[in-house]
Amino acid sequence: MSNEILTESLRQLDKKILDAAHKRLAERYEKIEEIKLDACQSQIATLEPEKRLKTYVQRKLNISDELLPDTAALLLEAQIGVSDDIISIEFLEAGLLAARPVGRVSVFNDLWLGSGFLVGKGLFLTNHHVLRTPDTAAASAVRFNYEDNKFGKHLPASEFFFKPEEFWLTNEDLDYTLVALSEFDDAGTHIDSFGWHPLKKAGKILQGMPVNIVQHPDGDWKSIALHNSHFLLVDDGSDADDFCWYTGDTRKGSSGSPVFSSDWEVVALHHKAIPQFLENGRIKMRGKDAGDMSEAEFQKYPEKAEYIANEGIRASRLLGSIESAALETTAQTLRRDELIALWSSDQARSLLRHIPHPQ
Repeated sequence: MSNEILTESLRQLDKKILDAAHKRLAERYEKIEEIKLDACQSQIATLEPEKRLKTYVQRKLNISDELLPDTAALLLEAQIGVSDDIISIEFLEAGLLAARPVGRVSVFNDLWLGSGFLVGKGLFLTNHHVLRTPDTAAASAVRFNYEDNKFGKHLPASEFFFKPEEFWLTNEDLDYTLVALSEFDDAGTHIDSFGWHPLKKAGKILQGMPVNIVQHPDGDWKSIALHNSHFLLVDDGSDADDFCWYTGDTRKGSSGSPVFSSDWEVVALHHKAIPQFLENGRIKMRGKDAGDMSEAEFQKYPEKAEYIANEGIRASRLLGSIESAALETTAQTLRRDELIALWSSDQARSLLRHIPHPQ
């Protein structure tokens, strides 16, 4: 298949994802704008449902249902108030650890690019629209430690190849692909040396809280969006239950990035930035008097658009989908089951347990 056909196929898939994401967000635009205002004041969204508040408090404090009613009122009131933005310097060190399993995906020698991260057992998670077929994955690679470093020890980049014949699971509706990687790179570095991130059940974050997006925008050095980055909205029980929205800058090549809470837990798999559509169907451009542009123009110049929010697939929904997926072989089913067990193990509870500190 020629590069032109592949590129056009990718463009059509990208449009399909954008149209679906725009429809979901347009129906929730007013809620998202209200939560943005709350987030700018460093407070938890007033729209946060009580059930999610209780789940969050229960998870963070590891308390049972029996104890929650006695303390819920005080705890929930404390969570809704203005937050304390002074955090321990340990946050930065933990962030460096959390970034280690994030890699730069090169498809067909940089014909298109993406991001993704290790989730354990040599398995790598990214978007379906980044790696759509086993043949695409087999012709692609991921690079870790692809970082600019003006201070401290410069780590050598390590490139690993995808092994879809060993494990392959993809889902177009939830836009994810879970695929095996080679065990070693050419220098003999083992894939486990980069650590991994578990996918966990709900209760990791509340609307209005900060998020951190570790990514390879435009296929460039590993970067992070953490300024003006907030978790905006989830819609439990709705038609968009699998998705969530957040701020924070991303670019092409950021698809497949992990979206982290302040505790460096994965809350979502990033897959699409959503521009602001006008009533005439065109896309608003940045700047007060910048005008608008067509979707075709947007595909060529996405950096000129005004964006409303980013959309990601919720980690808890990814967990449910992976857990229930029907796999082709007994070996793949066993490997998936081992991964699910790993995510609920004691090792998954601490960054230092599932991400080794580089020597």
